[in-house]
Amino acid sequence: MSKQSKLTTVLIVAIALWLVFAATPRYQTGQQVFNVTPAQDQATGVLTLPDVPRAGTARLYVGGIRHKPTEDYTISGAAITPVAANVDLYRDPATVLVADYVK
Repeated sequence: MSKQSKLTTVLIVAIALWLVFAATPRYQTGQQVFNVTPAQDQATGVLTLPDVPRAGTARLYVGGIRHKPTEDYTISGAAITPVAANVDLYRDPATVLVADYVK
């Protein structure tokens, strides 16, 4: 193998590694927020967080039980909307609601 082909091979490998590294998502740190009580809309059951959480970081606890996104609620921005089966539970002022997230 000639010097030029070795150099070309090394260059190709270096570029490939750089492309793989550049395309790899990285965990971004943010401020963790714990034990927030979201504001309740008692007419609709929609909850509102004081901040917009980073995607995929919100955790909602209803009466001490963790609820699951898409299965129990949807989230868009700072608004948490219950699925139809949970509307009465989310709008009941006696229900203890707590959220954790990263902003």
